[in-house]
Amino acid sequence: MRTLNEIKSGIKEIAEDVTGIGKVYDRFLYAFDTKQVKDFFSKDGVVNALMFRETERTPDGGEGITTEFGVKRLWKFRVIYGYNYENNSEENFDNLCEELCKKFNSEDGINTIPRSSFMNITDRYDSEYHGILVHNAEMEMETN
Repeated sequence: MRTLNEIKSGIKEIAEDVTGIGKVYDRFLYAFDTKQVKDFFSKDGVVNALMFRETERTPDGGEGITTEFGVKRLWKFRVIYGYNYENNSEENFDNLCEELCKKFNSEDGINTIPRSSFMNITDRYDSEYHGILVHNAEMEMETN
């Protein structure tokens, strides 16, 4: 059974290998002003980041067993990408989300982390962070 930190490291390694990905965090960060948005979430002048965290932990064992055989973990992901009409940011964002799913759902992904469900996009929306418009995607995946 892999530890929480081993799985987090594996997820981060897979995400950082995706072409076009920006900063990758193994926790959720929140910005309190425009400067923090740019400091925390910008790469090469574009807001572009992926954050993830474990949101559910379920022990996996047989009836009457007093020790865990394994642990199922539900992971939530958030991708934010700066809005830019002139550079067709929505298409770039959609392609980035697609590449993330492909990478995590590939043979490379399953060999790096013990995944028990495919990465799934659960929501996409646009929002504003301290005057900066961004595209958002919420994703989830389960490991064991």
